[in-house]
Amino acid sequence: MARPLLARAKRSPAARVAAGAAAIALPVAGFAVAVAGAGSGEYAIQAGNHDLWATINVCKPQHHPRPKMGVRARMPADNPQQQLHMRFIAQYRHDHKWHRLKHGGDSGWQSLGSGFVSQESGWNFYFDQPAAGQSFLMRGLVKFRWKENGSIVRRATRTTTSGHKASPKAYSAATCKISGPPARQTVPQQSTTSAR
Repeated sequence: MARPLLARAKRSPAARVAAGAAAIALPVAGFAVAVAGAGSGEYAIQAGNHDLWATINVCKPQHHPRPKMGVRARMPADNPQQQLHMRFIAQYRHDHKWHRLKHGGDSGWQSLGSGFVSQESGWNFYFDQPAAGQSFLMRGLVKFRWKENGSIVRRATRTTTSGHKASPKAYSAATCKISGPPARQTVPQQSTTSAR
């Protein structure tokens, strides 16, 4: 029987954001997820690169106290009058489709400031260990927006892909598998009958 998905959203003190708790049920066995911001060095300016992408730069799915998926993204900045924002969303795979976690899997809009060069930001999703023999395939979806004088002048969306040089880790993947411990195998007992 599926456990409810317990979701909590919590940012680091540097982010000055807090969110409450909620509970939902997945059509698959549930697990708990909490999100936390990147903390100090929340975004880094990357000179001379105007790529627009998202990637998974941390995936600790097994034998870890709190399995984690870290999503990192980059967006171009070439106008100091524009304010840059990113929104990180966690998705899980079920029935050959990607579904958004309804509670706790959304960072909300994060401000990166402005600048003349590309900027990066990241968001961490923490999970409870799934039950034995269960696993969940996760990915990140990142929304980008550029605002000028309070109005949105550009929007973009990217799902996580591999092959990016995402700081501070060299790891880059499109998906992250969150797995529980191996399922216990039961050995069938042999029945004995006495001859008469």
